Amino acid sequence: AVTRAASSDAALSALAVSEGTLTPSFDPGQASYTVSVGNEVETIALTPSASDADATIMVAGNAVASGSASAPVALPVGTTSIAVVVTAADGTTQTYTVAVTRAASSDARLSALSVSEGTLSPAFDPAQTNYAVSVGSTVDAMTLSPTASDADATITVAGNAVASGSASAPVALSVGTTSIAVVVTAADGTTRQYTVAVTRAAPPTIAMYSTSGGIQPIANGSASTTPGTDFGQVMVGSSASRGFLIFNEGDADLVVSGITATPAAGFVVQADMSRTIAPGGSYEFEIRFAPEANGGVTATVTIASN
Repeated sequence: AVTRAASSDAALSALAVSEGTLTPSFDPGQASYTVSVGNEVETIALTPSASDADATIMVAGNAVASGSASAPVALPVGTTSIAVVVTAADGTTQTYTVAVTRAASSDARLSALSVSEGTLSPAFDPAQTNYAVSVGSTVDAMTLSPTASDADATITVAGNAVASGSASAPVALSVGTTSIAVVVTAADGTTRQYTVAVTRAAPPTIAMYSTSGGIQPIANGSASTTPGTDFGQVMVGSSASRGFLIFNEGDADLVVSGITATPAAGFVVQADMSRTIAPGGSYEFEIRFAPEANGGVTATVTIASN
C-alpha cells in the first residue's frame, strides 16, 4: 500500500484587491502588503488564489473560494489590517496581511448655515463662502447654526468651537458691520472659511426744528427762546400756533408714540397719536397756545419715541 501525504502547500499564487494597488507587487513569498485608498472608499474586497487546489482560504475570518472575491471588508478611516489565511491540505497554514489605509476626509464644507436674526443673502450654498445679513438697530447679538458636510469635521464660529448642527454662542453686534468667521476643519486638516457680514442699523435719531419764521434747529433740552418757539403776546380769548418738524437722521424707523406739552394748560398739541418716520423722513405738527389767564407761560415739549 502506498500512502501519499497531503500537500503542505499553503502559499498563494495570486492576490488582488478591488481598490488601490498592492505594495509591493504580489509575490508568493511576500507575506505583508499595504494598500492606500481615498476617503471615499468605504469597503474593499480581496481576491486570493491558492497555489494548491486543495488548500482553503479565509479572508478577515470568512471562507473564500480560491480565485473568487471576498465579502466586502469595511474600512474605517485609518489603517485596517486584513488577514488572508491559507490552510494547506495537511493543515499547514500561512498568513498574508494586507494593511489598508483609508485617508481622512478633506471635506471642509458646510451643508447648512442659518442665523438667529435676519436672513442670509444670498441663500446658503455650500460653494458660496460670503454672505450678508441685515438686522435692526435693536438687535445687539446673534447666533449662527452651521452644519458640517462631513461628520468628522470640526467647526468654529468667531473663534469658538461649535458642534455641527448646533447654535453658536451669541456674537455681539456693534452698530455697523460685524464680520463673523465660520471655519470648518476637515479630518485631514483642510480648512474652509465662510464669512457672514452682519450689518446692524443705526438707531433712529431725532432732530427737532421750528418752522414758524423760518426753519431753525432746536437742541434737545434747550430752554432758549427763538422766533419759532416764542408765541409772543397772545390775548386771553385768542390763540396762536407754531409749527415744528421732527426729522429722522438715523438708519432705522423712528416710531413717535406721543407728543405732549407740560404744563398742558393753554397748550394743545395738534399731532397724530403715533407716527412712524422712515430714515431721512420727517413729520410736521403744530402746537396751539390759547392763554387761560394773564402772565407769562413756559411749556416743555416732550416727544416719546423708540
